[in-house]
Amino acid sequence: MPEDISFLYQCAMIAGMSAFILSITFIILGFIIRWTKISLFGALTLYLPVFSGYAFSMFLFAGIGVLRYIWYPIVQIFGGYAGVLLIGYSMLFSPLLIILFPFLVLDLLGITVQATTAVYAVIILLVVLTGFIVLAVSVATWLYYRLNGVKIVKQGIYRYSRHPQYLGLLLWCYSLLHLYSFMYAAPFAKYPPPAMPYLILLFTVIGIALIEEQRLVEKHGDEYTDYRKQTPFLIPLHRSIKLVILWIPRKLIKKDLPETRVEVVKVLTVYFLITILLSMPFDILFFSRIYSLG
Repeated sequence: MPEDISFLYQCAMIAGMSAFILSITFIILGFIIRWTKISLFGALTLYLPVFSGYAFSMFLFAGIGVLRYIWYPIVQIFGGYAGVLLIGYSMLFSPLLIILFPFLVLDLLGITVQATTAVYAVIILLVVLTGFIVLAVSVATWLYYRLNGVKIVKQGIYRYSRHPQYLGLLLWCYSLLHLYSFMYAAPFAKYPPPAMPYLILLFTVIGIALIEEQRLVEKHGDEYTDYRKQTPFLIPLHRSIKLVILWIPRKLIKKDLPETRVEVVKVLTVYFLITILLSMPFDILFFSRIYSLG
């Protein structure tokens, strides 16, 4: 029996490592050959262990927990879950921290008890619902107008976002990232949530959307160019925020949006590295404190 278990464990390790290598390969390959669906498949595969964390806690679906071994190479190389998987969490958590800060102060002053945790849970559940609704509505809208012969869908939710399907997917995965922090299934589901896989998914999806827009401009010309000028990329942003975001491409490629695959990869790589470098000091300080208390 121990030999059988050891054999199954080794098989899971091999399968996990193979899946990890294939995920990264698909992400890169999709950008090289402009077949964006391959990149999306690779990024989602790399994110699958987040879903396995929930299945691991449910008896009927516990077997899905084997998906956690997709992260096995990272865990082995960087010495456990407290390694590279957490990097980027501080930046991803910062929008929520702004909302939660008043409740955190009230808890620290003793005016409320665990108000921060309660509000945090409510916000995450709202993000889950919002992501699902946005994804469902955008898919339904796209299908309805495409079946009616519309070449560029600009109606409904597409008036406010050029890529609402991707927005819904990213919101949903973002909420699962934080819900994952409530789970505990060592060594893969300890605090903090796996931010790095989400960052890879986030920048991959943005890159896919940018490459798809290149094809749409080539196919539809001024019609899609005008639509792109009038409609936000993912979400409406204040002008000042847009200026900050666009500062990097304006300096790097001398334009607001990349127009080639090379430019897309170049710009997103810089954004990715900046996100990591800004987040890493806070990640190390914050989570070293958590582990010292634990």
